[in-house]
Amino acid sequence: MKYIVSKRNKKILFYSSFKTIISIITSFYYNKRDFTFLTIILLFTSLNYWRKPNYGVRRNIDIFWSCFVMLYHLKKSFNLRFNSIRYYYIITFFFNIYLYFLGKITLKEIDGVNYHCKFHTIGNLSNIILYKYLE
Repeated sequence: MKYIVSKRNKKILFYSSFKTIISIITSFYYNKRDFTFLTIILLFTSLNYWRKPNYGVRRNIDIFWSCFVMLYHLKKSFNLRFNSIRYYYIITFFFNIYLYFLGKITLKEIDGVNYHCKFHTIGNLSNIILYKYLE
């Protein structure tokens, strides 16, 4: 079976997906059950895709669900109590989008993998702040 990335990079991205557990635990801790539920599903779609990353239904489901969850987070960020934190979240959201597309257009596969891992890290760290300050 032909994978979208090499076996080595497939493993890196598979394990990087586990960073989503940070968002799950934090949203549960701050009693944001909607985020907990959505992010648990996101973890499963991501792991399901990265265990065998090839073009197909699993990839489409993962991309769709990732976009849905990210947009849900962005929409909810407008309910933040402090403008400065709202602006921080929105800026990091769009910076993350930039990282994702930078990873897609890079010529070296390992650079794309690194950008995607940074995308996971920054997104989950931003979510910690979002969950803490949401009303």
